[in-house]
Amino acid sequence: MIKSIKTGLVMVATLCIAPSRAAWTDPPLVNTIQSATANLGLNFGSPGIRQQIALFVVNSNDSTGFHVTFTFTNKGFFKVGARQFAMSNIVLSSVSGTLGAGLAAPADMALSVNPGTGVATWNPTSVPPTSATDNYLIAIYADWADQSARLAGFYQETITATIVSGP
Repeated sequence: MIKSIKTGLVMVATLCIAPSRAAWTDPPLVNTIQSATANLGLNFGSPGIRQQIALFVVNSNDSTGFHVTFTFTNKGFFKVGARQFAMSNIVLSSVSGTLGAGLAAPADMALSVNPGTGVATWNPTSVPPTSATDNYLIAIYADWADQSARLAGFYQETITATIVSGP
């Protein structure tokens, strides 16, 4: 009996590329989010518990703050052809770097992926920040059920991140 290896891919697109640092008092306006990794080789042959599926670096010197939208192309499902299975417990957490003073850090913040659009949003801005967000690393984690009974394939989900000025 040949046992197939199930692997996964989360592809991450980078949008809004600009200078990599965000000095608070220096123009021009910096609002960037860059992908820091794409994960290959996720093991779907056993349950996934809090597995990192994406990593991003955020820089912003926007005095009005910012919010980030994450678009999941397959709406929170790993998919190959017509076969798919859902991610669960999708959360966003901070890893390192400096978040602007006054902004709310995502501490295992649940990301609710809209089933129609595939969009989830992180809005750290409840009041305007008083300092820059500088090389702030954030990660998306997810769980999934054991898929060892499924046929082999290259399951994937693509996440596109966009940073938007203001709350």
